[in-house]
Amino acid sequence: MNDFLDFSPAQLEALINDVYGGVVTPTNLPRDLYEAVNKVLIDAVESGFGTDYGDGSVSSNLLTKFRKNVSVFSAAKTYQQVNDMSNFVIGEDGKKLPFSEFEKYAEEIFDTYNKNWLKTEQDTAFALAQSAQNWVQIEEQADVLPLLRFQTVGDERVRDSHKVLDDIVKPVKDKFWN
Repeated sequence: MNDFLDFSPAQLEALINDVYGGVVTPTNLPRDLYEAVNKVLIDAVESGFGTDYGDGSVSSNLLTKFRKNVSVFSAAKTYQQVNDMSNFVIGEDGKKLPFSEFEKYAEEIFDTYNKNWLKTEQDTAFALAQSAQNWVQIEEQADVLPLLRFQTVGDERVRDSHKVLDDIVKPVKDKFWN
């Protein structure tokens, strides 16, 4: 499998069998897959925040919103994955595919969703949470450090629309940062 998704080969086998048998459908999703995906992304968000804020602060409220968003995303991802697998149960001729043929499609779909894409989604969740937490800290320190400067990397890949903004300095609360 992979080293970040807690979903065993036995669980994958059961998932594939259940999709093929019609037990798992887009309207009857596998809770274990949802929970495994959700855990990867929640862990990334919490790691990106760096600290669990349970104090009702802006960080705490933002972290709660991130967790909810990740949970909804995980449900949608599980739905789409099962839907994609389900689309291969019946062949173009209108007959049920042999299990071995369906299994190949289902494994490819699983790998695409949970190896290729999930790693990118995990990295994105971490980076967005880290950026959000950084912004909260910037706002909390605005009385001491009231100004921000927009600074590009300065290499050949910087877009023209960003070059014109290079070295602009504005107050933290300025609408420019929206």
